[in-house]
Amino acid sequence: METARIFDEENAQDSGGEPPIILNDRVYFANGNWRELDALGIRANLKDPYKKANMVLYYWETRLQEKSEEFARLKQGLLNHTRAVTAKRWADPPLSQNHIDKLKTLKKEVLRLQSKVQEAAKALEAAKPQVVKDREQRDAEIREEVSQAFDQIRAIEI
Repeated sequence: METARIFDEENAQDSGGEPPIILNDRVYFANGNWRELDALGIRANLKDPYKKANMVLYYWETRLQEKSEEFARLKQGLLNHTRAVTAKRWADPPLSQNHIDKLKTLKKEVLRLQSKVQEAAKALEAAKPQVVKDREQRDAEIREEVSQAFDQIRAIEI
């Protein structure tokens, strides 16, 4: 239990104060490391730059998705409340400026996380080993050949 706490503290410091996320029985950190939720479980302190960059991207994409959904829910709730008040033509508790400020804060956070996702994607591309780039190139060539063959077959008619 103590080692999990130490692992968490070290990774929290190395993650620039970004909060860890808990997903699928794992705790993910912004620096790319993760551990199983069970304090006695696996702790992944990644050394491979590509794998680490991949996990960093995963972290930021997950945070972005969570905040985007939170923003959408709040915005829809505020819109629904406003429509309900308008339709009833009497005064429900009005929206406070705090509600609007919360929506604006969430928007700023979503924009910040979008930027972090873009940075992480660039870092992943930069860390990509040549063997992966070669495989992606071969896959793209095969997809193009298959696409051309498909088009040729479709063009043959009776």
